[in-house]
Amino acid sequence: MRTRLAILFTAVVVVLTAADQPAAQMRGMGTMNGTVLDESGSPVEGADVRTVLAGGGRIESKSDASGAWSLRGLGRGEWEVIVVKPGFMPKALRVVLNQELARTEAIKVVLKKA
Repeated sequence: MRTRLAILFTAVVVVLTAADQPAAQMRGMGTMNGTVLDESGSPVEGADVRTVLAGGGRIESKSDASGAWSLRGLGRGEWEVIVVKPGFMPKALRVVLNQELARTEAIKVVLKKA
């Protein structure tokens, strides 16, 4: 009987602890957006901006002529965002969405020439 109670208690603690942690890298309704610039402050068009889902899929975008990009369909949690463009060094960012319907403030990404 004691063993069962100990196992049950441990399971409850694990579930409660896991519920307190944000669910990272899952689909949701959150959005992050921003601009990609070069070191001089000029917009970088055609940069690939992407993040990887827990199941292996991707959410990705390309920066437009003004350097603007947007990633939609993100769940609450911590995301690693990768920005790549030929001729520039890749850049990795860590972005946290605290709420399911969150939209981040605009994220400015500055790429350095390779």
